[in-house]
Amino acid sequence: MPCVQQCVHRDLEIQKQLNRLGCNVGYPDGVIGAKSKRGLKAFAKANKTFVNNLDVSVFSNKQFLNFLKLKPNGFCD
Repeated sequence: MPCVQQCVHRDLEIQKQLNRLGCNVGYPDGVIGAKSKRGLKAFAKANKTFVNNLDVSVFSNKQFLNFLKLKPNGFCD
């Protein structure tokens, strides 16, 4: 799968995982917009990660997706 398709698919999966964790990103569409960024910040806060160090490039990171999958449902609630 070309990077564009693969990256959009991974972004979509990360959005789904963030929603599962309670870090609301809205409807998962594979597009990293304002809601996705807010969801990522909510995850960072729940994970006690310094928010300003976050970069939306993590959405293209397979390791980050696997890390999210390890977290329990409602992690951000």
